[in-house]
Amino acid sequence: MSKHGRKDEGSNILAILLIIVAIAIVICLAYGGKKISDDKKQGDSANNTNTTNVTTTAKDNKDDKKLENEPKKDETKENPETEPEKKEEEKKDEEEKKEEVSISDDEKAKQLAKQQYGSSDGVYFNIDHSLGNGVYEVSVRDEKTTSALEWYRVNVKTGTVE
Repeated sequence: MSKHGRKDEGSNILAILLIIVAIAIVICLAYGGKKISDDKKQGDSANNTNTTNVTTTAKDNKDDKKLENEPKKDETKENPETEPEKKEEEKKDEEEKKEEVSISDDEKAKQLAKQQYGSSDGVYFNIDHSLGNGVYEVSVRDEKTTSALEWYRVNVKTGTVE
């Protein structure tokens, strides 16, 4: 009887272990299935919002195929400069012009303030604020103490000093 009792205990332990493993597998599958369904829901909502993009992309692809069938011109022979280089040069030129304009406007504002103040001995002119539209606040400052002696509002476009 003791032999049979031990076999029953061993089989009981084995059955308990199998049940625990089965429960763990079921929990993993349930968690994994929930995660997949959540991902699917997010994907479905993303697909619903992108349906217009898909249709326009398909249309664009048709247009691209039409363009591929057209004969291509060799633009490098006609124009030694390529388009990206032109665009970069144009951007640089525009940036330089903007810098020149702002530098010249700053200098103009200082010059107009100098004319209004008179003498520039022992003082310097500083742009404290740019108010936009060519209007600057220029201060006259003592070179030794840097304290402001006068303030002017200068409109570079109209040439007025207040």
